Amino acid sequence: MVRSPSFGGTHLGLEAHADYPGVPGSPPTLKPPLSFGLLGRLLLAVAFAVAFTSIGWKEINPFAFPDLENYRTGFDSNWFLFQSLNLSPLDFFVSEGVWVRGFDALTSYVGNIDSAFDIVSFISVALIAWYVIAETRSPLYLPLLVNPGFVNLVEEQIRSGLATGIFLLAVRARSPVWCVLLALVAASLHTAFFLFGGVLIFYRLARNLPSYRAIMQRPFVGGATVLIAAAAITWLRTVLLSALGDERAFTVEEYNSGVLLSLAWVLFGAWFALQVRGALFAFEALLLLFCSTLAFISAIQGVYGARFFVIAATTFPVLVSRASPLIRWPTIAAYAVFATVWFILWFQ
Repeated sequence: MVRSPSFGGTHLGLEAHADYPGVPGSPPTLKPPLSFGLLGRLLLAVAFAVAFTSIGWKEINPFAFPDLENYRTGFDSNWFLFQSLNLSPLDFFVSEGVWVRGFDALTSYVGNIDSAFDIVSFISVALIAWYVIAETRSPLYLPLLVNPGFVNLVEEQIRSGLATGIFLLAVRARSPVWCVLLALVAASLHTAFFLFGGVLIFYRLARNLPSYRAIMQRPFVGGATVLIAAAAITWLRTVLLSALGDERAFTVEEYNSGVLLSLAWVLFGAWFALQVRGALFAFEALLLLFCSTLAFISAIQGVYGARFFVIAATTFPVLVSRASPLIRWPTIAAYAVFATVWFILWFQ
């Protein structure tokens, strides 16, 4: 990945990254604290995954993982397998048949569905951690992944967690072909990643267009554009799910704090967009602001959308790593308070 000019030095800025081409006259790049090769990143990612999955989250808060029981019921009864039978290749793909057959094969191989849960969780954490280390060139930002949403993503919503890890590989991919293929694999596990993949492909096609650059160079204009797009897609998503009879169109947030949680991530995204010059050139900032806004509007409408900000928040450590110290340390402090309060509420 060819690194481009960045926004650092004495200004409030981002470290060099291929996702945005840079603004003329940008100050020098902030230097990364550490650097690791491919093997080093892999070992660090595996070590983090071992440490994280060894905590025993299910024992600490056993009532926070209801989706696992749904998986257990569906696979033990073979209901999920039955639903994936006699489908056309296209229907099999969009019905997430790849996930059903793959997880069923894994469960049969290891002989225990709980072990299969643990394996998928471990792989998800390792993939996400590898992405963060590869982008930040340091393991020091990995603790910024840890919050109740991330715990639920990789330990409970394991299908979304695995799809997130694969999608982040697509974000990292240099080759357009690999980018599209990995995005499709993520979408085959969870259809929500058709939206994420669409945003990624649009971004890669549009980022060098003069009109796109002109919009994203202006924080208020760029941010407003992202917010309007998120609102439009939220409305369209509700209409489409309702037309298809998808029950997710009528699912209300489980927690009363759904609106506040998504609003918090909107504020984090807006903070980067307004305080860091050229932030919206980075795909991670664009994704965080877009998805958190989508989740916020969904929560207001009583439509399920919490997974959007949880998935996008896996890019948060990358954004923090590229910010100058004037932005980085206040953001880390704010996140520490936010995550602590979230954990307190989660344990209740």
